[in-house]
Amino acid sequence: MAASEESQVAFNGVAEFTGNSANINGGAVSLTDSQLEFTGHSSFINNTAVYSGVGFYSAGKGETASFQSAYFKGNKAVYGGGVFANNYNVTFNDAVTFENNEASTDGAGVYILSRSEVDFKEAATFSRNVAAERGGGIMIISSNVNLKNGTFTDNY
Repeated sequence: MAASEESQVAFNGVAEFTGNSANINGGAVSLTDSQLEFTGHSSFINNTAVYSGVGFYSAGKGETASFQSAYFKGNKAVYGGGVFANNYNVTFNDAVTFENNEASTDGAGVYILSRSEVDFKEAATFSRNVAAERGGGIMIISSNVNLKNGTFTDNY
């Protein structure tokens, strides 16, 4: 799913993204200058992207994306195996898990950069995410992250 040019997208209820791929960014979901809201549980499993943000990719001018409970597992990219946020405001309102995601450079679970704001309002679990260089769980560059009740286990 891709959205751009100030689009507004809402997923009401359960949303599942499994086995999707992209030649550049956002194997499951790719946003540019758009708003996104998940009102129910969302899962992103075994998606791939040649470059970044396999499960969820966002780049823009400070737009927002909001998730209720979310699960990111087995996603693979160069940057941001689970989530890639570039100048985006991302909120996880309920529990979120990043498990077994891979990045061939940085940020296997989450890659956050360029004035992004990411808020984990409830439990956030990062386990067995592997980045070849930096940030097995989270990679943060020039951004703000608020984390409540974070658990990090066996990330590399």
